[in-house]
Amino acid sequence: MTSATGNNRWEHRFAVAQKVEMRVSGGRYTPVDLVDMSLHGFSMSSWARHHVGDVLWVKFPPLGSVEARVKWVRGNLVGCMLARPFHPAVFEQVLANYPSG
Repeated sequence: MTSATGNNRWEHRFAVAQKVEMRVSGGRYTPVDLVDMSLHGFSMSSWARHHVGDVLWVKFPPLGSVEARVKWVRGNLVGCMLARPFHPAVFEQVLANYPSG
């Protein structure tokens, strides 16, 4: 599978174009652009400085906040792995609310 970043993936990622809010553990929520997502992770465009291993909280309307960990950073593009994967039915509901990228 190929993600929006052109990398090989073990899981299909769906391109999305959605603003969400993200915060680093202990920080304040700031807006970021969600680029793609899968059951286990997502990538986002963020002008905040992130580091591999950072713990983040991301608000996925209408679901609420979920915990994720930064797995890679390439400029302002940040790849994250969810602490708990989305349930497939919940994932479909989230995707239905977001325009495709």
